[in-house]
Amino acid sequence: MKQLLLGAIAMLLSVNVAYADGGNKKEGEAKITRDQAKEIALKQLPDGKVEDCDLEKRKGKLYWQVEVKSADGKVKKEMKVDATSGEVSDIKEDKDN
Repeated sequence: MKQLLLGAIAMLLSVNVAYADGGNKKEGEAKITRDQAKEIALKQLPDGKVEDCDLEKRKGKLYWQVEVKSADGKVKKEMKVDATSGEVSDIKEDKDN
């Protein structure tokens, strides 16, 4: 029983490490850093604050998914920042009136 439990723990740890390395590998592929992506996104809402910034890869394209919220909290923008060119696309805006 003890060996089974130790085996399960070892397997969970190895999966966790493999997942973490995958994220670092994607960031290594990006020409635009996380901080640069945040700066680019803030140009869309200058008084805002970055709420979230994640690197994603879909259909072979690498981009930063960035969420920015205005200082007063009334406007939220979600956008994609191309991790190669820095180009902004797919801007979605939510207004809380």
